Amino acid sequence: MSSRAVFSVAALLVLIATSCSDSTGGRQQATQTAAKTPETPLPPPEAIRDAIDTALDITEQRRLNSDDHAAWQVVHGIMAFGQGFHIEHQGQLVPALDWLLEGSSLSGWNMRPADHGLEAILEAGSQTGQGHEDQWLGYLSLCGLRANHPLVVRGQQHTVNDLVTQAQWDVHDGMEASWTLMGLSTYLPLDAKWQSSDGQTWDLERLVSLETEYPLGESPCGGTHRLIGLTIALNRYLSENDGKLQGAWQVADDEIQSAVERARENQNADGTFSAEFFERPSLTADVALKINTTGHTLEFLCYALPRDEIRSHECDWVARAALRLTELLDETSDLPLECGSLYHAAHALQLYRLQRFGPRVFETAPESAGAPQTVEQSQPAPAETAPSEAAPTETVPTEIAPTETGQATSASPAPAESATSEPASSEPVSSETAVSVSGATSPAPLASH
Repeated sequence: MSSRAVFSVAALLVLIATSCSDSTGGRQQATQTAAKTPETPLPPPEAIRDAIDTALDITEQRRLNSDDHAAWQVVHGIMAFGQGFHIEHQGQLVPALDWLLEGSSLSGWNMRPADHGLEAILEAGSQTGQGHEDQWLGYLSLCGLRANHPLVVRGQQHTVNDLVTQAQWDVHDGMEASWTLMGLSTYLPLDAKWQSSDGQTWDLERLVSLETEYPLGESPCGGTHRLIGLTIALNRYLSENDGKLQGAWQVADDEIQSAVERARENQNADGTFSAEFFERPSLTADVALKINTTGHTLEFLCYALPRDEIRSHECDWVARAALRLTELLDETSDLPLECGSLYHAAHALQLYRLQRFGPRVFETAPESAGAPQTVEQSQPAPAETAPSEAAPTETVPTEIAPTETGQATSASPAPAESATSEPASSEPVSSETAVSVSGATSPAPLASH
């Protein structure tokens, strides 16, 4: 039977797909204002940690395959589980990220050589291909890849840096730059300046300014992607500027801190975050929408809140959201879920787990007849600066150590044929250790096309 198994009509109606592509504030259905009730005590920290690990294991066992699922679904899985995310291809499990970067063909994974690098073809609103500008670059930047990591397109050797230089060339006023900012603030030097195709000069601060101009409520997924892009860029800026803020960076910090406070104010009594994201308090009976909004909001908070705060009782409200999210994923483990919601929720739990408890530990299959080996999940070292005006404290990482690109530092992006030179970079960081799982009895996430 196909991994997209047939489920009851009632179940599918309850779990209506809630994708980033057509969500602009979580208004897919009518919701009601949440009523606050007394909160129940949280379980011990180790119980929260174990619940997160179980939820991640359950989610990882939902198996995508190259016949029934497209790049939009697979890349979201890669975003959540990194280089250890596997899919089924011709009856075999393959590491999805390596499989794609080595030139494999998958519906929606459409790239082509362009005038200044590699262009990932935009399919606006798509749930097959790249639905937002530079979405693939943004998510690849979260996976610990060097800028010089090989990328095969149409049988020709390229690198991730070719996506960077093309993104620089294509920047323009009025664009949706959330994923562009994720990628460029990861791979470019902080002081990089370049000229885009319209002849204008750009830098990261101007890109930050562009993103802060848009109302969150008019942005995909309640503005969480804009906030994540801004926070990744701001964390990078603060780590290299002793926590001092000015200009667009100060505006970004103000918006981020305001969103954190609104997320807390709008949180529902059951621990879920508002079905209207940062707009107002709102409670929904739609389980899929709860996973969507709580997962996206928690994902942002794990970038925005300092690690020492996440580990303190000040952030019990965040712990409550993470715990409720694990319960929702457990309750729906036998039902199909829309991939965007599912994997953003998993990514949020990965980040929360890392920031509060450290990396996950797995037992790998033995290489010989000996006992299984215990290994730690490979993760980046945390940054040391928090996004605030106060004295800097420890903050969340941007998931990979920032890398510098050689070609991308020039005043104008290098043409494709010269953009593949090896840039200076830190060692790549794997965001997941592969574990052997069986998807035989687990449903695959519902593929929305």
